[in-house]
Amino acid sequence: MAHLIIKICIIISIFSSAFAALAKQIHQDLPPILDYYPNCSYKVIKTASSNKETEQPLANKITQSLFKSLREQAKDSGADALILTARKINKAKDQHDTRRMNKTNTLYIISYQAQFIKNCKETLNPNRKAAAFNHLGQKIVSLKNSIQLSTKVIISEEKNKLDRPVLTNQEVSLEHGLYGVTLGSDYQQVIDKFGEPSIQLNLLTNELLVGYGRRHWLHFQGGKLVKIQNKSEYLSQTIINEIPWFDFFDDYSWRINNKLTRGDSLKN
Repeated sequence: MAHLIIKICIIISIFSSAFAALAKQIHQDLPPILDYYPNCSYKVIKTASSNKETEQPLANKITQSLFKSLREQAKDSGADALILTARKINKAKDQHDTRRMNKTNTLYIISYQAQFIKNCKETLNPNRKAAAFNHLGQKIVSLKNSIQLSTKVIISEEKNKLDRPVLTNQEVSLEHGLYGVTLGSDYQQVIDKFGEPSIQLNLLTNELLVGYGRRHWLHFQGGKLVKIQNKSEYLSQTIINEIPWFDFFDDYSWRINNKLTRGDSLKN
């Protein structure tokens, strides 16, 4: 009996592996999602969309399910590839969660729109137009052709000459912002508070990215601070490594709500 069970398990395992390999092959045979428009006169066969109702519209499994549907539609249309052109997320409804008292779940409808295209012979022109979203569903931000880096980044010898005040505020909180600088602050207010930045990039029209050290990235639109991040979406690690080390900003000196800091114990 034991030998029989082992044989059955082996057969099931073989069939499972075969089906998995077949599913993977079928998936790979579907037209790809392009990150860039072809550099030639490609033909748009049709525009199609796929949507889904879900509580987690940006979950990876939801995204992949929608993309699989679009790629299958593209294959049925005879397309060689597809390009994502739009994404919409709308609130569908609130529904009561029967598992929890007074708990309401919000359902959303997420949809992606795509162009199904026929490939063409591409030229050697290096300038290619980026799609609105890449093959992972991430929005592509087109940078200006020339990114202007501050000479203070390139010439590290000038680091000590920069006008930077002594910083003592370590608090990061919703109420007081980042080290005393809150969202909505003017560009000049930030410069007065933190001193001259390590790096400054001109991004999209009316958007400026200011970096302090390698771990603090401040986004300005219309001269106002609108977003703060601790990782850069736009610079490679090679470029980031060229930015001079800034002790206060790069030593993880922050304190969340002036209570917790990096390295605190789980008990704290």
